[in-house]
Amino acid sequence: MAVATSNKATYQAMKSKLEKMAGGRGSVFIGEPLSKVASGNIAIVPERGSVDAATLQSPRDVHIVTLRRYENPFQQPNDELEFKLDQWRAQVEQDYFGDFELGGTMAYAEATQFAWEYGYITVDQNVRFRVLDITFAFRTDDRATFVA
Repeated sequence: MAVATSNKATYQAMKSKLEKMAGGRGSVFIGEPLSKVASGNIAIVPERGSVDAATLQSPRDVHIVTLRRYENPFQQPNDELEFKLDQWRAQVEQDYFGDFELGGTMAYAEATQFAWEYGYITVDQNVRFRVLDITFAFRTDDRATFVA
């Protein structure tokens, strides 16, 4: 019988890692926050996934996730804001390609699916935030077993 894996432990490990990276300067949410967003907040947003292979025991899943960082553009000079976002992108990228230990059911990161995009988003009573979306993929460990 094929056994699929759940990503609960992986998302919790990501949250813990991102909280440490932020140094207590912002909250980390699993899923897109709909209110009470502040500068420095980060969201772990599951985007999509697919099964592209299988072993005798289970499917081999690939999951696409976006890390979204929010910054209030009216609280700091534009150049400092852009440097801060770029520094965060570089830190995540360094960890992703270096020692980003996500734990949980993650086997490894898919290096060719790491991308980022800057933009704006309006949330929580029409507050407009500058955002940086970092999108990446990871493969689940088909040897992992998960019990709900």
